[in-house]
Amino acid sequence: MIITDLAYVDADNLSIKESLKRTFNSEYLVYTSHWKWWSKTTLSWSIPLLIAGVFIFIVMIYNLLTSSNKMDFSMIVGMTFIPLIFCIPFVWALTYYYSFIAPKKIDRNINKFVRTYIPDATNLARFDTTNYTFQRGELQYELCYGNIPERNAKGQVQRKVTYFIICLYYGPKPGTEKQSFDENGHIKEACAKAIFDYLKSKGNISRFNLTDYGMFAMFPKKWDKEADEVIKALDELEYLLTRFSMKPLELKISPKE
Repeated sequence: MIITDLAYVDADNLSIKESLKRTFNSEYLVYTSHWKWWSKTTLSWSIPLLIAGVFIFIVMIYNLLTSSNKMDFSMIVGMTFIPLIFCIPFVWALTYYYSFIAPKKIDRNINKFVRTYIPDATNLARFDTTNYTFQRGELQYELCYGNIPERNAKGQVQRKVTYFIICLYYGPKPGTEKQSFDENGHIKEACAKAIFDYLKSKGNISRFNLTDYGMFAMFPKKWDKEADEVIKALDELEYLLTRFSMKPLELKISPKE
């Protein structure tokens, strides 16, 4: 499964602690119903916001007792609920967007990309918020809508760019394992270099990447794609299987509704 910086998590069964932890880890929580979203979001965020309110209450009481300034006690109590009153509507709006609106936008973008650039694709199926599979001929591909960080020469992240990432999973054909993979199951450096050298000779190196058991073609969302460029990239991935004696692998994941 392709994993990028754009992380959506099924949150129906997460605990309050885990929900907050994942939120602060820049992961987006997805709920299957509006009731689960509202109840779990309200409960998860009310607790820390009420704690913040209690802290404000203690500080205000301390100032009241240690200074000559007078303050209405009812005002102090009212200020205790300020974090809850002002923050909860913002939390509702933001979490609703990422739970219900953003996934639909991703689905529309994926479907539009496939219809426009891979017209011969069949059996498009979603198995995660950002991850889909489709068939093209006898081969299964994974298609992911995700963010990839762009780094400068010092390795610092300058920005994150949204890509359509297509992966064709592969493995060695029976009897050829030692030719392409080492004893730990990693692709040999010589084999990887031969693949990249071939792609470089075709002028296609910028669109492709390679990992153990995965060959990738990547297309920025904001990019004027030629009508047949994605098809050519998929044809190239398919040809790499034959050229380097690999067999296609498939993901065994149940699709979501």
